[in-house]
Amino acid sequence: MEEIYEQIKIIYEDKNYLIVYKPYNLTVHKPNIKYPFPTLADFLIQKYPELKNVGDDPILRPGIVHRLDKETSGIMLIPRNQDAYNYYKKLFKNGKIVKKYYVLVHGNVYNDFEVDKPTMRSKTDGAKFCTPALNTPYYNQAKNALTKFEVIKNYKGFCLLRAIPKTGRTHQIRVHLQSVSRIAAGDKLYKPKKFQTPRKLNRLFLHAYYLGFKDQNGNKVEYKIGLPKDLSDFLKTLQDK
Repeated sequence: MEEIYEQIKIIYEDKNYLIVYKPYNLTVHKPNIKYPFPTLADFLIQKYPELKNVGDDPILRPGIVHRLDKETSGIMLIPRNQDAYNYYKKLFKNGKIVKKYYVLVHGNVYNDFEVDKPTMRSKTDGAKFCTPALNTPYYNQAKNALTKFEVIKNYKGFCLLRAIPKTGRTHQIRVHLQSVSRIAAGDKLYKPKKFQTPRKLNRLFLHAYYLGFKDQNGNKVEYKIGLPKDLSDFLKTLQDK
């Protein structure tokens, strides 16, 4: 078993779903059948073989109803049967599942804010997404996206924010931050070329710490997980503002 699999944690499980912790630097599912690297889905299939029959594309995305970027750590909801998959897919589509993230940004922020800008894949760099301007020919191709940001704590040169995405677009939090001239610490993809990555931070400081929703029985449930050690250790190196 790959070493990174040892970092995966099953936080909760019942007959209908799992709550799983995905570590940094692990892809959620294969982008294609020849993908050679370990994925969260590979691990889950080993432990829960029934997932092979769950989802819209069980070969590539068994039981995967939402995702986190490879560079992002945090908790995920994994349905264990098709009825559960259909139920939670609808909740995600209708914005009925609350997701919260910790994200550390460069610079200080003193007021909560929100970014309501559609996003799309960049036409000049296929690895990136962007927020096209209203008067550009590509604006109508973009998908609506909304993220709320709340200030948690300012440090010298940094600010810890709570990000609450109301939609689920690829790279949404990172793209929305970039669109208002904020850069997530450790974000090598979206930082300006001359931007310095913090010396003691070896990864993107973005962590999905909270999921809240109503289960299939109508019960309101919440799941939380703290910062992983590498991120909490980095915060300890920062000076209070």
